[in-house]
Amino acid sequence: MSGPRVSVAVAEPSSYIVYFTGLVHRPGTILLGGRTTLLQGLSLAGGWTNPSATRVILIRETPEGVKKRYESALDSIRSGDTYVDNFWLERGDLVIIE
Repeated sequence: MSGPRVSVAVAEPSSYIVYFTGLVHRPGTILLGGRTTLLQGLSLAGGWTNPSATRVILIRETPEGVKKRYESALDSIRSGDTYVDNFWLERGDLVIIE
């Protein structure tokens, strides 16, 4: 006689991966455990490595499979003219610092 068998299926994982590349201290994949803004994600990637970096680009694939591109000048983020602190990262986002 064998014991009971239990199966567990994850409906939606609470963690997700985003990718950072370009002029960041820690390029590669970052596992996020919850809602994370773009600025928080940049902080987790160590920030940008070069003061001459000029822009942040975010590539996001929609549920329909269309890739969207969002771009902002780092100077306007540094000066506070552009606020991305409430721009939330999503699963699979690619963030490029140039």
